[in-house]
Amino acid sequence: MTGPVPSVPSVPSVLEAVGLVKVYPPAGYGGRSKTALAGVSLSLAEGSCLGVVGESGCGKSTLARLLVGLEQPTAGTVTLQGRPLASYPRPELARRLQLVSQDPFSSLNPRLTAGRALTEVLLVHDGHAEVDVAVADGQVIGFVRYGAGQDEAGGYVFGLYVHPVRAGQGVGRALLRHAEKRLREAGSGTVSLTVFEANERARRLYAKAGYAPDGSTRVEPEYEATEIRLVKALS
Repeated sequence: MTGPVPSVPSVPSVLEAVGLVKVYPPAGYGGRSKTALAGVSLSLAEGSCLGVVGESGCGKSTLARLLVGLEQPTAGTVTLQGRPLASYPRPELARRLQLVSQDPFSSLNPRLTAGRALTEVLLVHDGHAEVDVAVADGQVIGFVRYGAGQDEAGGYVFGLYVHPVRAGQGVGRALLRHAEKRLREAGSGTVSLTVFEANERARRLYAKAGYAPDGSTRVEPEYEATEIRLVKALS
């Protein structure tokens, strides 16, 4: 087969490592330093996957920890979207890059309840909102996010979730009352939220709780669905 080879458009690198070296100091007196990585370089393009294969103890886990900033390399650099990993403030880096461990015992903090662990994830990705989680029999059955709304005069409910198994059991109403109480105590005179226009069940829940449309709507671009804004005065 002959002919010109078609050009392949270049895809920007999202995550890139150049010359990574990781040397661990001696564990004790008379011990030897251990080189876990010696000059590893890789590039991960947007929308792609990269597999690292090797025998046990060859440095795969060390490489992963360096790539997400959990450890610092002895030499070499890691960049995320063209920016050095070390230049990211820790909260921002946590929102952009995370390590998912194959071992749940090493990925979950045993000192935290399931509810608290989920709360921390929500706080990392939405730091301006408060989060409360409802737990029953050791399982998360719902959560509510709320706080001072962006461009809102009062409080704002960012999201309300109830586990489908617990739907219709009053969990959503209880979480909503809890959020309103917290907002009232914080000095908010009103609370607002948005709901999908087509979600009749949620709209009935909020109507029974005293929420009414204020006439404003917006189209949620991710779902291409219309949201309506509901408002309630906190007495």
